[in-house]
Amino acid sequence: MDSATTPAIVSTTRINATALGALERLAWTRFQAWRLDEADALARRVITFDPARHWPHYLRGEIATRRKDWSAALSHYEGAIELGHDEPETLIRASQAAWRLGQTERARFYIERALEHRSLPQARRRSIESFARHVGAARSTRA
Repeated sequence: MDSATTPAIVSTTRINATALGALERLAWTRFQAWRLDEADALARRVITFDPARHWPHYLRGEIATRRKDWSAALSHYEGAIELGHDEPETLIRASQAAWRLGQTERARFYIERALEHRSLPQARRRSIESFARHVGAARSTRA
């Protein structure tokens, strides 16, 4: 097979959700083992087959965070958020990346959204509130 036909084949190939989930788990395993290049390649592969899956975007944010590439991290976390991964941990990670970039208002925005989640365990909420005070977003959301 020559390289000229490869993109057409890849773009028309479909992978079912179970196989994509397996690729995501493999990417996570590589990430946990600090095999960041492999984890990133697997996450990018999942995105190639299903760009609407939020988890590989989140994982790419985690990879960029480990590399201390705050701009890429924020971009990937925001991608996950835009795709519906509006979970407190993703919002916190986006806030932390924005803070590292000196984007205080953006950091506040994400941390305040994280604090709006009522399902946060109390210990985690206190940790987030501590960070919120650090970025100047000390807004209590307790009932």
